[in-house]
Amino acid sequence: MHVLITTPFHPAYVTAERIKKAKNLELLLTAGIGSDHIDLPAAAAAGLTVAEVTGSNTVSVAEDELLRILILLRNFLPGYQQVVQGEWNVAGIAHGAYDLEGKTVGTVGAGRIGRLLLQRLKPFNCNLLYHDRLQIDLELEKEIGAKFEEDLDAMLPKCDVIVINTPLTEKTRGMFNKERIAKMKKGVIVVNNARGAIMDARAVADACSSGHIAGTYYVNMFSLSLYTTVLLHKLV
Repeated sequence: MHVLITTPFHPAYVTAERIKKAKNLELLLTAGIGSDHIDLPAAAAAGLTVAEVTGSNTVSVAEDELLRILILLRNFLPGYQQVVQGEWNVAGIAHGAYDLEGKTVGTVGAGRIGRLLLQRLKPFNCNLLYHDRLQIDLELEKEIGAKFEEDLDAMLPKCDVIVINTPLTEKTRGMFNKERIAKMKKGVIVVNNARGAIMDARAVADACSSGHIAGTYYVNMFSLSLYTTVLLHKLV
């Protein structure tokens, strides 16, 4: 095998042990964004080329994020579970369902995916905020109607919905810990389609249990016991 194509998700981790076994390997290609599933020092030591198909799934991820925002806000999961069980309580579902219109949505990261998400949110008449290292093109910013927030901690309390679109780096690992989550608005919706390690799994689970986070989609396959609790957390 000379070329290995992987996705940046469990269980496709390219470890040093696996690299060592692939004697003829020359190229590691990620079908997606982010190569944190690859032991990069081991790949470099073996003289391998590591590449990504950057931009290959940006539209898919942005649309998926919009879907999850609507699922959580509209209280879709409990309604679906009722139907599967042959039940239907409209009042019970409607009590926890809210309109997206008029909500303040903030994305942490406004790269390819973050910008596409903001563009797709515009027709819903939301208040759009974004935090990034750099401000996006002013013409595009005006066209979308989004506002740049230089200070992340100042943006968080303003948001009804927070979407995480930042890559996993040593700087962003554990970025959303107990202290930062506490700065979010009570009842916030959080969608993390980036990497689970950007958030503290225990802090997220505790915030869901207390109601500080009303609903979330959060993937952390390293914490499977918390994963189910957090992924399926019902809106309150």
